[in-house]
Amino acid sequence: MFSIRPPSEPQQAASASSANGMSASGGFSSADKGIRIIGVVGILLGIFYIVYIVSFTAPPIHTSPDQQLSTFNTNQASYTFLGAMAPIVDVLLIVFVGGFSRIVRQKSPSLSSGAAFLVVAGALTDVIDDTLTVGSLNAISQAPSTASYATDATYLAAFVSNFVHLSLEPLSIFLISMGMLLFAWVVWKGEVFPKWLSYVVLVGGLFGAVSSFPVLLFHTWSTISIGLGVGYGLPLIVWGFVVGTVLLRRK
Repeated sequence: MFSIRPPSEPQQAASASSANGMSASGGFSSADKGIRIIGVVGILLGIFYIVYIVSFTAPPIHTSPDQQLSTFNTNQASYTFLGAMAPIVDVLLIVFVGGFSRIVRQKSPSLSSGAAFLVVAGALTDVIDDTLTVGSLNAISQAPSTASYATDATYLAAFVSNFVHLSLEPLSIFLISMGMLLFAWVVWKGEVFPKWLSYVVLVGGLFGAVSSFPVLLFHTWSTISIGLGVGYGLPLIVWGFVVGTVLLRRK
């Protein structure tokens, strides 16, 4: 697809213009345009992920199962917005890691591909999680609000909260975190991005793994897990902004 080449090696005039991202007609080459597109996607990922984190914490989605339906009924607009934001963020993440893995794959192609696969799998799992959670709760809330149905509705909402959200969301975070840990090593071995970025990605991967793994085992979110989950999201935002800035400023 595309790659970043060091500009220091002497080449023929036509080859030099191509390596510097210029075509024979004086415009940007397709490879250079591809790199800049990934840069833009990185910036958008950082921006939309900030909005996603804010919208995610607006309704208390990590509430106890017996309170889940009443919480949803009180915050339907916030839940709907959350369900709409998740696909946008996850699509941006998929495009971002696809392009990023191509840029940093020179020294570790297999590791880079494996990292991208884990992040993509985690992003797709997150889409399924938010779609099923918000969609199911919305369907339950639209059912007849009779006294005889109230108990069944509360039970169904508790089922969704436990089975869907408490199973798929930590799995999504865990998969993405494992991919980030691999990407941290790839960035450290590479020469395109600053070495300190590998530490940022590493911290995000560690926070995500530590916060999600206990939830996968015990299906219970704790205050510590949620706090560590935020620690996983912030490095992901920095990752997107730094990569976007580097790629857009590169000559």
